[in-house]
Amino acid sequence: MFKKICSTLLALLTAFSLAACGTPKQDDPTPIQPDPDPGTETFEAEVWTLPSSVKVLREADCSAYYTEDARLQYAMAKNEYESMQLMITPEADIGSFDLEISALKSEGGAEIPAENIEVYNEFYVYVQRGTAPDSTRPAGWYPDALIPQELSAEYGENKISAGENQGIWITIKTEKDTPAGTYTGTFTLNADDESLQIPVEVDVWDFTVPDEVHARNSFYLFQDELANGQFDNTKESYQNYVDYFLDYRISTTEIASLDYNTEDWVEQVKKYAADPRVTSYNVHGDGHYGMTLLKALVENSTPELNLVDKAFIYLYDEPYTMMETATQGFYDKIDELIAFADSYTDEELAQYGLTKADIEGVEVLITLTASIDTIEGLRTYCPLASDFDTEEQRQQYETYRQNTYTGKNNELAGTDYGTTWWYVCVHPYDPYPNLNIDMDLSAARVLSWMQYDYDIEGLIYWGTMTYFSTATRFDEAGQKPVNVYEQANGVFAGANGDGYLVYPGAKYGTDEPMPTMRLMELRDGFEEYEFLYLLEDLTVRALEENELDGSFDAIMEDIYASLYKGAVPEQDHTLVLEVRERVAQMIVAISKESSAVKNYL
Repeated sequence: MFKKICSTLLALLTAFSLAACGTPKQDDPTPIQPDPDPGTETFEAEVWTLPSSVKVLREADCSAYYTEDARLQYAMAKNEYESMQLMITPEADIGSFDLEISALKSEGGAEIPAENIEVYNEFYVYVQRGTAPDSTRPAGWYPDALIPQELSAEYGENKISAGENQGIWITIKTEKDTPAGTYTGTFTLNADDESLQIPVEVDVWDFTVPDEVHARNSFYLFQDELANGQFDNTKESYQNYVDYFLDYRISTTEIASLDYNTEDWVEQVKKYAADPRVTSYNVHGDGHYGMTLLKALVENSTPELNLVDKAFIYLYDEPYTMMETATQGFYDKIDELIAFADSYTDEELAQYGLTKADIEGVEVLITLTASIDTIEGLRTYCPLASDFDTEEQRQQYETYRQNTYTGKNNELAGTDYGTTWWYVCVHPYDPYPNLNIDMDLSAARVLSWMQYDYDIEGLIYWGTMTYFSTATRFDEAGQKPVNVYEQANGVFAGANGDGYLVYPGAKYGTDEPMPTMRLMELRDGFEEYEFLYLLEDLTVRALEENELDGSFDAIMEDIYASLYKGAVPEQDHTLVLEVRERVAQMIVAISKESSAVKNYL
């Protein structure tokens, strides 16, 4: 029998303190789960809830945070995903568990259907030590992969050992036409022979997250290396994964498989160029492909569909040991773009709906941190996120953005094609934001708020699905595949979870990857970027319409300051939830009456 003791997390609890909750055990226990009885107080497990912005170690003692009446409470816009966690800590082993879901309904009869609700069991991986050399993150079993509960049950993983925490991750999706209002219902938690009713409430705000992604990004998906975990690296499989990541508002660096011939490659790109979720794609303006792919994009563009607009050239990756070569290579590439543009007349380009500026302005991107080295005139820097920690550093990159290389004969004098991107990989370490398993989950979300605040065009990440050891990547014997379900730091030694944001579905007999909590939070951050995009547009128009002094930046100043200092996120995971609600309320208020903007000045 089970004791019905449930909890919601105290607002003051920080992400780090929750992850640590208590001193972790160093052995390798099995997961645990609850026991519910809807009509009694005999459910002998603690059943409690968490927002999606925090993770709890499997073996952590969180008893101080148990309270009564576990309930799932969501607040979200239309056309948005939002998640919560139902946590189970049983007093005795649980042999099987599941969460039964049902549609959620409003008083007016509107509905969030059950098919818009996804339920995952959290899969725990062992972290031996934190990623940062001086990390104070505890060792232990961290939740990361999210396994659809039907697959978890099919493979016998839906069980929990006494005294351990087991998370159930529940994601709800609203549609564009979901009416604003409050939706309620009840889910049923089953554990062995017991059941417990879990009240659910969803507040839907009266505005819509656009389909178009304004948070530009480029996340590498290495086609050949799909074979290491998914055992299928065909171009068809590759495109399936491209589409999968688009559902998370992520554009893969290669938007179309390079196994296609040029003609078929262009046909694939046409589809993605027209997709508002796609923000960018690499065109390989160098090496084996030369300018072949860019030329194909130019000559297949139309006035209705510009294929060049989202294209960029990823020229060098961290070329610190070859700076002279990288510098000359950059200058040569800009000159090549100028010559390529000049090979067409204005009239010829007009047929394609293009101008010479469209070609000359293609971003030539190099991941390069100016605190380590610089290239004079480089017009698209992509430094580490930690390089934006001070106002002086941010101003330095703004200067680089404005002073662009003008060509060997000063052909581009008076033009400004500069942009600034940033990236994370093994670095930067704590306390800067990154996507490692042992780091604060909310940092993945806050990264997008920083990106909007600091006017950074795009985010690069080096690997979405990388299942090989970098230590053996260039061995004569070939690279060594890594089972990321069993080795958290197997890809890049010491960097937990680095290089992958999904787990291979092959373990569960499916072609679909298993998402991670980190991936979910990235999507939440990209959606909240759209909150900011909407609010700035509304604010600018409202100030003008009501002839008021003020600015969007001034309104947001204290909100940004509550989330991070420089490039260091605050560790309290509740802050991002609080500020997203503040921003949402402003969007709703100004949308209804533009003069409401004066309340925020």
